[in-house]
Amino acid sequence: MELTPDVPLDRQQRVNTAIVMARELKWPTTKILEELGETNPEGAIKDWMMEQLTFAEHAGLMQLIQAETSGALQQAAMQMAQGMMQQQQESMGQAGETGLPEQQPTPGSPPGIPGAEGMGFNPAAGGQPPMAMQPGATFEQMTGETRGGGAP
Repeated sequence: MELTPDVPLDRQQRVNTAIVMARELKWPTTKILEELGETNPEGAIKDWMMEQLTFAEHAGLMQLIQAETSGALQQAAMQMAQGMMQQQQESMGQAGETGLPEQQPTPGSPPGIPGAEGMGFNPAAGGQPPMAMQPGATFEQMTGETRGGGAP
């Protein structure tokens, strides 16, 4: 076993040399750490990677906390919801502008909008409102009677 003095100036020179080796010569990190006297370079690299993951996780948590306290998450959710509603309204508006005549109920047929049946058209169960099938339909057209209960 040989003892070698570790003078701060020598150590600084070895570190500077290692930096140049990494940048200019593209040496592997394990070799550079060995040059610096690290006895377990793979372990040092694993420690560094775990430290980076911890820092990234901490930074993510900090961003989440900042977003929550500033209300940015709520604002983003509201903007997303508004965009989805606007998109739905536009698609409903385009469906009504197809130029096709509105379907009138056939006398003697059950009231309602044809095809708007089942859970897909039950707003209480998360479905679309039946009006999405026939935009512009009146109460009388949908039910087959007036609001007073008589025939239309």
